[in-house]
Amino acid sequence: MVQWDTTNEELIVGDQPCGGAYTASCLYAIQIANKAGTIESTIDLQSSRGGQICDLIHGVIYKGKLAGSDNDICGSSPSTTYVWPYPAGGAPTLSNSSTDSTPVGAAVSP
Repeated sequence: MVQWDTTNEELIVGDQPCGGAYTASCLYAIQIANKAGTIESTIDLQSSRGGQICDLIHGVIYKGKLAGSDNDICGSSPSTTYVWPYPAGGAPTLSNSSTDSTPVGAAVSP
């Protein structure tokens, strides 16, 4: 995922192998200045079981929340769609109660 955070004026970029770890996804908040980007922070996202999510699919930031699906090819928890606090990340505040068979993405438009 790539999304512009208008509130914090940062580019938010998803990384499925966060820091080179195949079994973890995270987001990077990147400040853009003078035609260059600098990673300002890393946002970790947990599953409902407390471990790091494996494979974030099309996350969307909207009104202080991040919604997206974890296509869990790593086997640590079922594929599920979550809502996390943004920009804090961490544990999800909402998730669906059934396993997603094919999480394909999310879109939010005001």
